Amino acid sequence: MPTEQRMREFVVTDAAGSTLGSIVEQLAPGDPQAIEQGRVFVEKQRVKDPQFRAEPGARVTWYLPRLVSADADDVAFSIVARRGDWVVAAKPSNWTCEPDRTGHSTSLRDTVAKELDVPQAHVLTRLDVGVSGLVLLGLSHRVCSAAMKLQNQHLVTKEYFALLAGAPAAAETWNGPACDNREAKTQLRVLSEPCVVPATRVNVSTTVSLVSVQPITGRKHQIRIHAAHHGYPLLGDGRYGGPTYLVKTDGSVLRIRRVMLHAYRLTIPWESQTWTVACPAPNDLVRLWSSLGGDANCLRT
Repeated sequence: MPTEQRMREFVVTDAAGSTLGSIVEQLAPGDPQAIEQGRVFVEKQRVKDPQFRAEPGARVTWYLPRLVSADADDVAFSIVARRGDWVVAAKPSNWTCEPDRTGHSTSLRDTVAKELDVPQAHVLTRLDVGVSGLVLLGLSHRVCSAAMKLQNQHLVTKEYFALLAGAPAAAETWNGPACDNREAKTQLRVLSEPCVVPATRVNVSTTVSLVSVQPITGRKHQIRIHAAHHGYPLLGDGRYGGPTYLVKTDGSVLRIRRVMLHAYRLTIPWESQTWTVACPAPNDLVRLWSSLGGDANCLRT
């Protein structure tokens, strides 16, 4: 099956309609798990029944699965901690928090539910695809309600390691709208002296800073948007202007294949105590920082 096409569409012309299974055989021969994995949509609605009969004129869309390889440099999925119906899991950078059009197989939510053998799990803190680290989930509506109250009061603390292009002040507070145009607040502190990648004939010099970032509010793409708006885009974040490669003076190219952002610590008030969970920085972030001359000890949790 060709892999260069990320999606294919089919309009049902059979006057009697067609079963979804037969349509997928035409759309994506050699991909028998597409329906089961939730990668087939009828008129933008996910359908998981191969016997479902699509009406004449209906548009059926198939999506290629997200390719996930075992990468020793990434965070490995794991249930890091659990207290009752509260769960903290580690998300690899190329997974989604919830199923998207590429299916359920790399959904943290569904993987946690399967791992714990529970009917469902609810994602309470989200990470973008490309971002690794800790995610808080709830296994009951009671926990979801409690978590919402805590987050509205800014009592759930999320801390991230980030590699930024540029040299911010030792400590900064960023205010401004995020992706949803609602006001957001982010606090930053620099963890180490910045590293400078000297200029070559094909690029200008680049300063890279290792920082710890704490979003006070929880808006979509908040850290990425604030960093770019203040002139310090995240390495690997091409969407918001971050460099996706660096050229060293010896001519070698450092490819940055994902957003250099990692949720390393989560702190939750728990029955009059503080519950803190940590996840070490992944190898790709540590290796990139070290290759620029940075001190890897600054990435300890």
